[in-house]
Amino acid sequence: MAPRTWIRGDDFPPEVPGMNLVVNGKPHNHGGGGTLAELFEECHANPAQVAVMINGEVVRRGRWDSVRLAEGDHVEMLVFAAGG
Repeated sequence: MAPRTWIRGDDFPPEVPGMNLVVNGKPHNHGGGGTLAELFEECHANPAQVAVMINGEVVRRGRWDSVRLAEGDHVEMLVFAAGG
């Protein structure tokens, strides 16, 4: 996996505590330790119904536990919903 280098910290005020991310195109201040599980909880997303991309790279479910988010990461969460 190539290191993530797309950091756009100038999108956020520097005085905001926590980790500044972009989640689904919107600024998000992540108060956790940088895990996807913590991000899912903050965003009220059911992990069983989510697909994830970080900085344009698809993250397979089997790697979720080993991924650590970094300041400025761009996260896309696609939530699957049943419908009729």
